[in-house]
Amino acid sequence: MRLRRLLAVSDRAVSRRGLLGLGLRHLAPGGDEATPVRDDLPSPREPTPSRGEPTPSLRARWAAAWEACHEMALWDASASQLVGGARYQAGERVLDAGAGDGNVALRCALRGAVVTACEPSAALGEHARTRARRQGLTLEPVQGGLEALPFPEASFDHALAGLAPMFCLQTPAATLTELFRVVRPGGSVGLSAWLSRGPIGGLLRLAGRWDPVPVDVPGPLAWGSEERLRQEIEPFGGEDLDFELATVEMRFADEEEAAGRLRSALAPLAAAHDLLPAGAAGELRAQVAALVAKWAQPAPEGIGLSAPYLVVRARRAAT
Repeated sequence: MRLRRLLAVSDRAVSRRGLLGLGLRHLAPGGDEATPVRDDLPSPREPTPSRGEPTPSLRARWAAAWEACHEMALWDASASQLVGGARYQAGERVLDAGAGDGNVALRCALRGAVVTACEPSAALGEHARTRARRQGLTLEPVQGGLEALPFPEASFDHALAGLAPMFCLQTPAATLTELFRVVRPGGSVGLSAWLSRGPIGGLLRLAGRWDPVPVDVPGPLAWGSEERLRQEIEPFGGEDLDFELATVEMRFADEEEAAGRLRSALAPLAAAHDLLPAGAAGELRAQVAALVAKWAQPAPEGIGLSAPYLVVRARRAAT
């Protein structure tokens, strides 16, 4: 399917056995031992780290950047992969936590699930409602964040969270606590997260250099390796724990288009850019362009970038 100048977005899932065959089973916390780091750009400045809880301004700036983002179609393949592997029956209660504009929720609804879309941004929730209406579906988003889901314990048969957990500005354990809390015993939790290696990981690291999160708050790439996520999930008694390595294949007309769209598509990067004075913002744009140039590969009618991510599925213990 063509989206104006976007040529294609697809995914390639790799099974657990395939993941082992690729030699990617054990990823270090940075996730870069399997592939050489390619974002070896000079640090723009020595960041002055803040301490304590993330400031409201940081949360607000990220939230505003997500609301302004019109590039979520870039991640459609990851939503398809997450929903396609979900283990539920038609009519079961499914939560899409951090629903954004409805990529995951609408796919679940089309499969016959009774879907609740939970999204902190009222604007994005309205966008999801509009998308649902255009597809002949009814979706009434609930306003709320992954930090404290507004539902009683065991409210759902299954909970899905596509890429959103990475951007909660809290520990993975805190987010996982909420996802497992709202799922009934025996129900499943599924989520996806960008790997810390690859172009998206590189861009998120770049954002963190220009606009660091507080030193005692995990950044997005705390979710960026299988080893780390396995350690985080096991205390919740997750059963049938499964990891898949998948890849979003992005196509652009040229490197300039890729750099501009990716800069807008990732809230930490967009928020950092909007915060900076003109000269520093220009330097950031140049570094984004340099990263894109390093990762870009020739593709029909333009260039391609391959962005690896993990899909994680677990079942809450029945007792």
